[in-house]
Amino acid sequence: PNGDKITIHHLLTHTSGIKDFTKMKTLSSIAQKEMKPEAMINFFKNEPADFSPGEKFDYNNSGYVVLGYIIELVSG
Repeated sequence: PNGDKITIHHLLTHTSGIKDFTKMKTLSSIAQKEMKPEAMINFFKNEPADFSPGEKFDYNNSGYVVLGYIIELVSG
């Protein structure tokens, strides 16, 4: 959600509103699994946003997974 509004700055500053996968009740289904960034993103990408991008700060591990995937795509 809000993929057309979330910027890299939002991801870097924990202001994206993306659902933090570490706070999801279904986390145990993937815990202890080695996963590539794309698979991790697939785990949380359809979760509703917690808030609109830029609305507030909320530490978020999911944003850094997205950033890592962007770096993989851009750097090849």
